[in-house]
This record gives sequence, C-alpha cells and structure tokens, in this order.
Amino acid sequence: MEGTLRKYAYLGRFFAGNEIKILLCILLLRYDFRIEPGTTLPEHLEFESSVNLPPYSKLQAEGAGRRLMW
Repeated sequence: MEGTLRKYAYLGRFFAGNEIKILLCILLLRYDFRIEPGTTLPEHLEFESSVNLPPYSKLQAEGAGRRLMW
C-alpha cells in the first residue's frame, strides 16, 4: 500500500474545516470584539491587500453576560 489512498485520504478534513467555520460564526454572532479600553490603537500591519492588527494587541470580547479576555 502506498502512503496515500488518493481521493479517500483524510476523510474528515472537510468536516474539520466546516467545524472551525461554525465556531468562528458563533463567536462573531455572540460577542462584541474591541481593543481593550485604555490602550492606544496600534499601527496596522499591511500585507499585500489586507490590513491586520499586530498579533500582540489585546482584544476584549463581551456579550450576553459573558466576558472573554485575550
């Protein structure tokens, strides 16, 4: 048997990808994301056509009686 099973290899890869998308949708619908109060807005990182926050910036998520901190 070779190392792969061709089109039958990794049967759960699409399921796993869809689960991650569902989790992201739930987080975006249930929580309000913003930069932590009292911090200055960091400079944006530009890469090709996207503009991103630096990975070290602190985010705060709040919603429906729950509070998350990153």
